[in-house]
Amino acid sequence: MADKEREEHQKVKNMLYKFQSMKAQNPEFLKMLHELFKNLNEHIEDEENNDLTAL
Repeated sequence: MADKEREEHQKVKNMLYKFQSMKAQNPEFLKMLHELFKNLNEHIEDEENNDLTAL
């Protein structure tokens, strides 16, 4: 479980790092923003539904 969490956290960190360097005029900006929120929401749901209930 911990390895999966670290992997997911690293994925989000990498996306945030890339997103922070983007300008709003970048054609990929909105796509990256949507992808970032999608991954964050999935991660939060997974933690709430699986990880926290396992504790």
